[in-house]
Amino acid sequence: MVLPLGARELEGQVAIITGAGAGIGRATARLFAQHGARLALVDVADERGESAARELQDAGAEAAYFRCDVTRRAAVEEMVQAVLARFGQIDVLVNNAGGSKTVWLWEMTEAQWDDILDLNLKAPFLGTRAVVPHMMERRRGCIVNLSSCQGASPAPMRAHYSAAKAGIIGFTRTAAIELAPYNVRVNAVAPGTTATERIRSHFDDAGWAQLNASVPLGQVAEPEDLAEAILYLASPRSRMVTGQVLHVNGGQVMP
Repeated sequence: MVLPLGARELEGQVAIITGAGAGIGRATARLFAQHGARLALVDVADERGESAARELQDAGAEAAYFRCDVTRRAAVEEMVQAVLARFGQIDVLVNNAGGSKTVWLWEMTEAQWDDILDLNLKAPFLGTRAVVPHMMERRRGCIVNLSSCQGASPAPMRAHYSAAKAGIIGFTRTAAIELAPYNVRVNAVAPGTTATERIRSHFDDAGWAQLNASVPLGQVAEPEDLAEAILYLASPRSRMVTGQVLHVNGGQVMP
C-alpha cells in the first residue's frame, strides 16, 4: 500500500499502549499521536501515565490514561472494556510493558522467575486474549509485541527474561497464524540496548561511551527508533507483514 507523503498513518484509529508512561512506550504514544491515533495509555504508575496523557492532550491528541496491572487477567479485561466504553473500538494493541532484573540462575527463586515471566510473557497473552474477540468481530486489527534481542541471543543473569522474550517470538508467530483468517496481524519488535532513562542511569559516562562504541552502527537505539518500527508494523504500510520479528539494535544482534 502506497500512502501519500506526509500521511497520518493511524488517523482515527484507537491504540492501546501498555507501559506508556516512559521509555519506548511513551515515545510510541507520541509518534502514534502525530499520526492521528486516539490513545489509551496503560501503566501501573499513575504519575507517569497521567503525565503522558496530559502531554498528548496538551498537544491536541485524544488520549486517556488507564491504570492497569497487566499481569492480572481481571484487571486487563476490565481495562479493555473501559477502553471500548471510552473510544468505541480498538484497532491496535502494543504490548510494550516489561522489564528485567539480573540474577544468576542458581540463585534465582521461583518467585523471581514467575514475576519476570508474568510481566514479559503472560501479560502480552492476557492483553491479546482480551482484545482479539473485538478485532475478530470487526475483521481488522494489529498487535505488536515487544520481544528483545535477548530472546534470540543469550545474556548472563537473565535466564527468566531471555526465556520470556523468546516465548514472545513463538507466541507472536502462533497468534499470527491463528488470527490471519480474521485479518488481524501480529508482529514483534525486538529492541537491543535502548537509551531510555532507566537504562542510561545504569552507566557512568565512560561506560556509556564504551557501550555505544561496541554497537556496529556506533550508537545504541533511542526510544524513538523503536517507536518508528512499531509504527511501521501498526500501519497500513505493513499490511502484508504478520508473524515477523523486527530487530532494532544497531547490529548488536543479527539472528
